[in-house]
Amino acid sequence: MGSKLVWATFFVIIVAFIGKAIAGWRSNGDIFSEIWPTNLHGFMGPLGFILLLVLAKLGKQTKSARIAGEKFTHLKLKHGRAADFIIVIAVIHAFLGFLYLFSVLG
Repeated sequence: MGSKLVWATFFVIIVAFIGKAIAGWRSNGDIFSEIWPTNLHGFMGPLGFILLLVLAKLGKQTKSARIAGEKFTHLKLKHGRAADFIIVIAVIHAFLGFLYLFSVLG
């Protein structure tokens, strides 16, 4: 499940970068003119992706420890807390994206 979410998130980020590159090309004739993030939503996307990669790695470690019959309670607790943190960050990120949409459309 975690790897599917990582790949889906990677796809969304790539689509966003391609969209910003096209917008830069259409407005300034340069694909790099608008590709760099200019708001908190844009800065937090790649950072959230890195956190998601760490979460997926913790999930894989927990699963492999469980399958191997090792103690995995500590790993499971770390994975759960990281997941809770990332969910809160994702909600904030989605809200910032919603607010950013108004500035783009306005």
